[in-house]
Amino acid sequence: MERNSNQSLNGKRSLAIDVFRGISLTAMVFVNIVDIFNNTPAWSKHPSDYGLTYVDLVAPFFIFAISLNYHMSFKRRKEKYGSLETYLQFLRRYGALIGFGFLGAISFSANGSSFSWGVLQAIGFAGIITLFFIDLRILARFTISIFLLVLYQILSYVEVIIDGNALVISEMILNDSHGGFIGGFSWAILMLMATVVGELFENKEMIKIFIFSILFSTIGVVLSFIFGISKRRVNISYITLSIGLGCILFCILWEIYENKELTHRKSIIFQPQGKNAFALYVFHGALFLFTVLLIPESIGWGIVLIIGFVNMFIIWLVAFILDKKKVYIIL
Repeated sequence: MERNSNQSLNGKRSLAIDVFRGISLTAMVFVNIVDIFNNTPAWSKHPSDYGLTYVDLVAPFFIFAISLNYHMSFKRRKEKYGSLETYLQFLRRYGALIGFGFLGAISFSANGSSFSWGVLQAIGFAGIITLFFIDLRILARFTISIFLLVLYQILSYVEVIIDGNALVISEMILNDSHGGFIGGFSWAILMLMATVVGELFENKEMIKIFIFSILFSTIGVVLSFIFGISKRRVNISYITLSIGLGCILFCILWEIYENKELTHRKSIIFQPQGKNAFALYVFHGALFLFTVLLIPESIGWGIVLIIGFVNMFIIWLVAFILDKKKVYIIL
């Protein structure tokens, strides 16, 4: 989103965050491609409603990873440009993501044009909602996140009357893979909570992040027995579990890449994608379109895997070239 959005206040990039972004983007490329084919097994697709596969964790991990720098970026820009200009910059940035998302999700039929609610819209909407709270203290953002998450779950059971039919709010959003506009509030809660984790990371409080990961993972599992777990409903158990598991993955990556420096502070496999995550995701949309147009949906699972890996390699190659040339596309 910005050239230095993953830099700490002393100008040093976080390799763990870059790698987290890169892993999330790479996984998203793979699951988006394999999902379009008929012979992809159920464990590599989103459940129709309740249930959980590894595919369901990709989008929240991506949003979580890109949100870790939100507070740091806001604070640095506020110091440089002042409050008003910083708020306007963030509004333009996330508004542009919503616009790009709708442009890439428009479809035409005999009945006219329609839009679907995808990842970019979810990120843009979540970014704007998070902007209302980002300048608050960390404890206030944490408390507001918990309150809003509980409120969202309560309101999801409210019935509304549409064309004479009574519908529960959570059932109204099932046709959108990311919960549509209503589910966007839940993604915003995840992003807001990720800014809490990001600020803990700024302060180098990794023990608190680890405790955070265990606490939210446990709560997510417990809540799943009460409310079920559903990405399409973006419900409370799904969000809390995603936050907890996202923290666990981040702690592991930090331990490997920054604390132990097992790769000598380099990663040519995932870091390049992490530096250009948004631009590469948009480029992935073009690859996705070519795949849909050129390859039959009925091909075998083995070929599907190959196509998925080829797309991942293309994304990595583009990212590697851009990184070598120090080209970082920003909004």
